[in-house]
Formats: sequence, structure tokens, C-alpha cells
Amino acid sequence: MSTRGFFRRLSSAFALICLIATTPSPCKASDASQCTEQWGGIWNAEKERCEPATDARTACEKGGGKMAQAGRMGRFRCITPYADGGQPCTDSGQCKGRCLFEGDEQKRPLAQAAVGQCSRNDNPFGCFVEIRNGKLTDFLCVD
Repeated sequence: MSTRGFFRRLSSAFALICLIATTPSPCKASDASQCTEQWGGIWNAEKERCEPATDARTACEKGGGKMAQAGRMGRFRCITPYADGGQPCTDSGQCKGRCLFEGDEQKRPLAQAAVGQCSRNDNPFGCFVEIRNGKLTDFLCVD
């Protein structure tokens, strides 16, 4: 690949990142097409807000979940709680979801085994430190 081709691709990637970073909040949607196309919802003109589709909300609630906008793009998704959410753990294998460290990993002595809590729901977005085999993994943010 030529230097010019490399910089053209780099420039395109940077433009895409900037576009994603400047996407408006789903709470500020002002028209039906944006609500439907970008966030997967239905525009409620009476309440002037974007809401999840009724059939998706009904199916989600039947399964014990709740529709919410999640992730950087703010798309509607069903977020279902885990029965073992909040229980102590030392490995994700002990949880329905992930075993997450609930504290400041910088203040924990390295020789000490890590104990966390099972994740409370199946929402994959946010920042967290997972615990595997009693040890902290790297800090991770999922958008």
C-alpha cells in the first residue's frame, strides 16, 4: 500500500470516528425517521419522544426484561436482569453474566485475590473490570 493510500484510509477512519462521536443523544430526537432508522424505535408525536416498538417492548417484558436505550448509538434493546446479580464471585464462570470488580483496582493490593459481584443484567455496554480466576482483567469500555 502506498503512503497516500494509507493516509486516505486513515483519514476515512478518522472521519467515521468523528461522525460517531458527534451523533446526537437519542433523548433529543426530533423526528420520526431519525427515531426509526437510527434508534430502532417509534416516534410518539403526542409525547414528542422516541419510544421502543410496542411488540418488542411486550416480548421483552414477558421475558422479565425492560426496554431501554443503551450503548453509544442509543438503540433500543431489551435489558434482562440476572437472578444471581450482585452475588459475590471470583470468576465469571460463577455467574450467569460476568464477575465484575466493584471498586478502585488501583487501590487494591496486587497480592490480594479479587472478589467481585455478578453483573446485574445482560447490558453489554459500559466500563468495567472483569474478574477471572480471582484476578482482575484489564479495564474495558464497550460502546
